[in-house]
Amino acid sequence: MSEQTEPRRWWPDFLCDECMPEPKEDPTAWLEIRNGTIVLGRLIDEDGGFNFEGIALTAGQVVEMDYCDFLGTRDVFLKEDGAFEVEDVPPEGFTQCWNRDEAESCADNLLELVASEREVDTSARTIDVGFVRWGHELFAVTLQDGKPGFDPVPPNASLHCHACGVVSTNGKCDCTRSDTNTRRAFRAEPAEA
Repeated sequence: MSEQTEPRRWWPDFLCDECMPEPKEDPTAWLEIRNGTIVLGRLIDEDGGFNFEGIALTAGQVVEMDYCDFLGTRDVFLKEDGAFEVEDVPPEGFTQCWNRDEAESCADNLLELVASEREVDTSARTIDVGFVRWGHELFAVTLQDGKPGFDPVPPNASLHCHACGVVSTNGKCDCTRSDTNTRRAFRAEPAEA
């Protein structure tokens, strides 16, 4: 796996979309106590940006947090005949790449990115391509001495969905009774022996 070149950036899963707020370098920075309740993802921007009251949580609930690791850049040389060359080997394990001069040019691989660039401009040129690795982790919400936090959920933990009652070791529940705010409302249960 390629090493990240900047600190890992975190968002609550429900805030990850095409238009996202600024990330935080620590997933617990998304937690706060508001009126005695643990709140995840509260965003208030007085300048007309993101405004979201967040979702209320209780200690023991499990939430999904998404992360992004920046893995560096490479020059990609586009040739008029449609071929391309990469300055160096692309970072191992990247999940997305983009032309850093065109933030909307995101692709899952270099072939997809080059094809997209060719639709706009077929001339020979060099583009500066950024590479990132997206992933997610499950965390159990904690409350110690009045301060909210997270404990990582082990991969083999059983999770109980409060919307449908299903206990699973396969991660988050996508049951039809779960909406965006409750779908991640699981409690980590000890795995049965």
